[in-house]
Amino acid sequence: MNHNMKKRGLALLLACCCVFTAAPVAVKADNVSISTNQTPTGTYSSYTKAEVLKSDTVVYDTLSTSNNVHFYKYTAEKAGYFTVNLAQTSGKGKWNFSVYDADNGNQELETKPLASNYTSRIYNLRPGKSVYIKVERVQSTDITILDYQLTQDYQYSLQVKTTESAQWEQEDNDTPAAATSLQNGTWINGSSYKASDVDWYEYTIPENGYFTYDFQGEGSSALWNLYLYDENMNEISGGIYWSDTDGHFAMQFPEELASGTYIYELYQVIGDQFISSRVKFSF
Repeated sequence: MNHNMKKRGLALLLACCCVFTAAPVAVKADNVSISTNQTPTGTYSSYTKAEVLKSDTVVYDTLSTSNNVHFYKYTAEKAGYFTVNLAQTSGKGKWNFSVYDADNGNQELETKPLASNYTSRIYNLRPGKSVYIKVERVQSTDITILDYQLTQDYQYSLQVKTTESAQWEQEDNDTPAAATSLQNGTWINGSSYKASDVDWYEYTIPENGYFTYDFQGEGSSALWNLYLYDENMNEISGGIYWSDTDGHFAMQFPEELASGTYIYELYQVIGDQFISSRVKFSF
């Protein structure tokens, strides 16, 4: 059992004890441009045939009784974050909306049953990383609209809305080599998808001194693992921290640290909840 597995096992044991109006263009996977006031043609009912989406464009589409699931693919183009906006443009049907990690075995990131418009959670992928988006019609048990659902098309619009920012963690930062850099006294926003989502950060101390590491979660208490390593991955300090009811905790190191680069490992002790957060290093 490696070092990290031992830490995770101990942590688990302790936890148990204690709208857009312009006319943008979407680009299909075969690079054929389509206007947003047209219904995309072709079959994109699987990951391999997914329709390619571009940042901040609006695609108008239809789910028919015979073509009842559509897949899309979006690749992050700039640092920052994005959301996916789904809006029904006609009809009164029900939907399943899902997002998958295209670079990690199509791991599910979120799934929502919907009966109205929806904006996804925030995704902060590093440029070049991709997600798949699935929109699927589902049949309601509501007898008053059952006939409508069996015979009518569902029309909707889909948009990936992006915000460019240097103050966001860039996923995947799941290894020390991909650590997100911290600047002194500056909050970096991020997110934790579940206990298996390990986030790594690094900071370079220009001279010997003391520092504080601050963490602010999304307004709820939780258990977190936080560990500090030197640039050779020798563990210096760390352990389990309770965030308070406002989601905050701070790690203050009483010993002076020498100048150099330090690396931090952060992840939930237990649970699969999505938590938006931010971290700050103060020297």
